[in-house]
Amino acid sequence: MKKFLPLIILSMVLSSFTGRPVDEDVKEIRGYKLANHNFSLTDYNLWVVTNKEVFCDIFLPAGNSPMYPDFDAEWVVAGKVKTVHHAYTLVFKRSVAGKEELNVYFKLKKDKYAQETDDSVSMIAVPRNSQVKRVNFYHDEVLVKSIPIVTVF
Repeated sequence: MKKFLPLIILSMVLSSFTGRPVDEDVKEIRGYKLANHNFSLTDYNLWVVTNKEVFCDIFLPAGNSPMYPDFDAEWVVAGKVKTVHHAYTLVFKRSVAGKEELNVYFKLKKDKYAQETDDSVSMIAVPRNSQVKRVNFYHDEVLVKSIPIVTVF
């Protein structure tokens, strides 16, 4: 027991520096598809959208009344994964805010019923944070893409 106590204390101290989960602040956005078919079939298609103009250029409403993000208070994180032979649903698991980065974790679920013309996209809205300089995307705990956030004044 004496050997485990220092390990427990060390893990508690280290976990306080790694960032906090913000899952309670994350909300799923549905009802959008890609505006064009220009996406990679050999890589992860991941986006961080910080304003409405860019959002409307990349995504189109798929239904009658989509939920629009409030870009004054949040950013949109989106993804699509599709290969030549398979379509996948990207499922966001959690996001963790650090001091200058946002880590977004997701998994892929093989989509049996996706049509070849299906351009649906997975999206979440995360709280806007002016301190964040980079968004890192992790598939099953492996870093697959890092996107810098550039603020223009």
